Amino acid sequence: MLDMLDIFGHEEDKTHLIVDISGYLHQKFYTAEKDEKFTDNESTFNYWRYLILTELAILHKKYNPNNVFICCDRNSWRSDHFEYYKAKRKAKRNEHPEKFEELFKQASLFEEELETVFKYNILQCKGAEGDDGVGFLVHELPKEDTKIIVSMDKDMVQLLSIPNTRFFNIHHLKKCEEYCENPEIALQKLIINGDSSDGIPNMKSDSDTFVNEEKRQKSCGEKTIEKMFIAGFDEILKENVTWRKNYKRNEKLIVLDEKNIPVKVWNGLKKCFDEFTYSNCKAIELGTYFNNHDIMGLMEVVNNFIRNN
Repeated sequence: MLDMLDIFGHEEDKTHLIVDISGYLHQKFYTAEKDEKFTDNESTFNYWRYLILTELAILHKKYNPNNVFICCDRNSWRSDHFEYYKAKRKAKRNEHPEKFEELFKQASLFEEELETVFKYNILQCKGAEGDDGVGFLVHELPKEDTKIIVSMDKDMVQLLSIPNTRFFNIHHLKKCEEYCENPEIALQKLIINGDSSDGIPNMKSDSDTFVNEEKRQKSCGEKTIEKMFIAGFDEILKENVTWRKNYKRNEKLIVLDEKNIPVKVWNGLKKCFDEFTYSNCKAIELGTYFNNHDIMGLMEVVNNFIRNN
């Protein structure tokens, strides 16, 4: 086992792979579920594990990380702060409660396996989403170290303003690193536009826009935003109380930093981080795991999971 000086000493800078696992869990579930070769839960979820681990093996080979952090969802403080947060997504899940109950059960088991077998550090606390964990780590890990964010959430571009941070976007068709010339401006645009996938309207629109069938978002495209910046964005917010209120609403929900993530959640993530132990997995244990889950094809890449820490 390594102590903190071994992990974070700067005689040699480290590379940290920071994975927002939620995107993988859901994306690969739909892929596995649609495959007609698998007719029962066990085989479906074993294939689901195979798909996720294959992606992680590719990332290991690409970046050769010293450490891997898996950031998990544990409900969300945003639902308490904004009543319409992910409202449509929750309604869709309620149409098939048994299917999603099994997915969440398997996700919990898989996260345990990632910790006990693969020796990844699982970052989680009550009220935190995976992207909160990503934001925490990118701010807390040494600036000199390379931090590779792995996520399907476009909001991660805001974190590229932090030194030595890169964003591997798994939602991109080519699954590649995403670059941003001006992360600060990109963040402003994210706040202005909101996030329709999470039920967050743009700053011109009412909070219930995505749950009220009689409402539509008001236009807020690139040209409109450019005109706002030219006219003086701060002055526009001062003059329009509704836009200013909605901008603050979106800022709270979207910005991943200590100022906007609630203190209780930030401290919970810090407590989890401070309790991490840094160790490495063993090929023989991985082999047993692959065999137990009928995914022996991963033995071809077993060495990818052995880290140089």
